[in-house]
Amino acid sequence: MFLLMSIIPAAASNSSTQPQLSTFLPGSYETILKRYQNQSFLMVLWSLDCPPCFRELAMLGKLMKRYPEFNLVLVSTDSPGDRKELLSVIGGKGVASADVWVFSEANSSRLRYEVDRIWYGELPRSYFFDDQQNRRAVSGILDQDTVELWLRKIQ
Repeated sequence: MFLLMSIIPAAASNSSTQPQLSTFLPGSYETILKRYQNQSFLMVLWSLDCPPCFRELAMLGKLMKRYPEFNLVLVSTDSPGDRKELLSVIGGKGVASADVWVFSEANSSRLRYEVDRIWYGELPRSYFFDDQQNRRAVSGILDQDTVELWLRKIQ
């Protein structure tokens, strides 16, 4: 009985730090825009097959510690079958508190088109959104100075 009682609080406290992973379905992009209405946020699309994405996630994890108000949305272009590995990477890179999504299907062209009609799938791909939901797209790895400048500007 004592052992069970000591395990339950540890599991409960651990679940709040576990990354949550939502499935990115048709319509999810609009859901994200509504969730961050009147707020600035950074949306980063990445994949387990993208080595530069791992460096970028580590950099974003450091910035999340420095800027706790940082609204970060991560969208993996992998599939839900990669859930275990995705959660491991997200937790290991310090971005577990981000709003994390994974594409619902391996044939992602329809979902990519929903995010950006002129995006062909190159990764990493990022979108800086202001509080009016104007966005600026960036292909390739983000520079930490650029992200920090944006974070200071939106505060």
